[in-house]
This record gives sequence, structure tokens and C-alpha cells, in this order.
Amino acid sequence: LMLKGRVRSGQKIETARHVMIFGDVNPGAEIIAGGDIIVLGKLSGKVHAGNPENKEAIVFALAFEPTLVKIGAITATGSEEAGQTVPVFASIEDGAILVRDYMKTNPFRKMPWPEVV
Repeated sequence: LMLKGRVRSGQKIETARHVMIFGDVNPGAEIIAGGDIIVLGKLSGKVHAGNPENKEAIVFALAFEPTLVKIGAITATGSEEAGQTVPVFASIEDGAILVRDYMKTNPFRKMPWPEVV
């Protein structure tokens, strides 16, 4: 699913596959996807990638300030610190959600060929 524009507070987007948003996700908005969630903008709302139990899913954002991140069955809350100002992605590693700099650790390197989904 590809969406263009801002996801506003109170809106809920839900899909069984991947979702890509060309815009911001405001606080109070919620994104739920069976696959990856990619936000080409500021992520400030709640996200659940890999719904219900896909541990391989990731959450990517150009500006990362979510109030809640859930990947599969693992949940993490937002940080009290200022958000990430570089493109980052969150994934599950060793049973916990880890947020890493996308430019230093590209999560798509592990895929040998383009994948049609």
C-alpha cells in the first residue's frame, strides 16, 4: 500500500502487506502492516510492522520519533530524547527492537534479488 500525504492524529491505516507513506505520521496516528512500514517523512505516531507475528519486518523513517513501535509481538515505547534526525530503521535483534542508522547498516543488503510482493 502506498499513501501520499500526512497521516493525521486519530487516523488508523491498516494493511496485510507492506505500507509506504510519502509524508509524515503525526502523533496520535496509527499504522498497522503485515510487512514493513516505510515513512518518507517524520514518524511521530504508533506503528506495528509484521502484524501479527512477522519478526523479519522493519520500520524505516527519515525522522524517527514514534510514541510506540511494535514489530511482530515485540513492543518498544518512544524515547524521552530528541528523535533521530538521520534515516533510521527499527528491527528485531536478539529478542528486542533495535534502532539503527540506515546509512551505516542497510537492512536490504541481505536480499539477493529484488522481491515482488
